[in-house]
Amino acid sequence: MDGVLVDFVRGVDQYFGISYDEFPETQEDLPIWNWYTKFGITNKQVNDICISDFWLNLEWMYDGKEILKLVESFFGDNVFLLTCPMPNQESWTGKYLWIEKHLPQCKKRIIITHLQKSMFASEGRLLIDDKDDNKDDFVSAGGDAILVPRPWNRLSQFQTVTYLKRELMKRF
Repeated sequence: MDGVLVDFVRGVDQYFGISYDEFPETQEDLPIWNWYTKFGITNKQVNDICISDFWLNLEWMYDGKEILKLVESFFGDNVFLLTCPMPNQESWTGKYLWIEKHLPQCKKRIIITHLQKSMFASEGRLLIDDKDDNKDDFVSAGGDAILVPRPWNRLSQFQTVTYLKRELMKRF
């Protein structure tokens, strides 16, 4: 969900009054980039704002609907949303409410868990994610994964939907 379909980063940035475009200039800066090192905002402060209303009111990623449509064109109803909640207990509810509001057809195909995404990896399963580590761990655990290009990962130089479509076509 977050970073692929839902614009979590923009929501946090807006809450704290940060410019959404404050991402690293170079790939070398990415491993250390986070809200704390860049703006002094702690994980606890981010977690504290992640109440159910925060999640419910997050916007789609600028290309989130297009990504979902593309993925569904390959897999139909066999698309599940695998997402990890924040430690804030309300994030579970908020994520579910966001799905209920924006993607009611997916309500029965959402997995909200603190388990590592790699726990769901197996042959024939594909993870589409925005985090480098999630992608790498899923592949290492025996699944397949596509990293969605975002400013905060190693594929930031690629155009998201074009890259994703090319990767899906290679596989299917």
